[in-house]
Amino acid sequence: MTTFDIRYTVPPNFEQLKEAFFVKESDRILYAYHPYIYNPSGIEDISKPLLHHEGVHMDRQHGGLGPLAWWKHYCENMQFRLMEELLAHRAEYVEVCKHPHTSRAQKRAYMVAISKRLASPLYGLKIRAKTVKALLPAMDDLRVMAKVLSMEGQAPLEDGLVS
Repeated sequence: MTTFDIRYTVPPNFEQLKEAFFVKESDRILYAYHPYIYNPSGIEDISKPLLHHEGVHMDRQHGGLGPLAWWKHYCENMQFRLMEELLAHRAEYVEVCKHPHTSRAQKRAYMVAISKRLASPLYGLKIRAKTVKALLPAMDDLRVMAKVLSMEGQAPLEDGLVS
């Protein structure tokens, strides 16, 4: 796994994030802003699955729009934000499932936790946890995702959101 440089301060775009998502420095949130992961609240013992989650955001910023444009789209475009979070949460879940001692019950509980997190007000996605739970396993099939999203009332998927 790639190692990341973690900074214990707010990311460069924190004012933009406060405005878009009403976050505070004390919130227990990590922010990927290539080339660093920002941890302003000082979360200790960041899990390997969560680092994989942030790693997806880092890769997407580095290999695509760059962090400034990526965050602009993330803050302003709910559909872009949903796709980016689905990719990152899926990577997080896959990492949990890789561990040989993770039981089916633990995997199921983690899936529920991820679904609830994505459906929480933090992301501003206006999506139900049940829908997220259906989307994560379907990440490899964009047609299935488009159908689930249309049933949820989300706009159809745009080209170029998933690499």
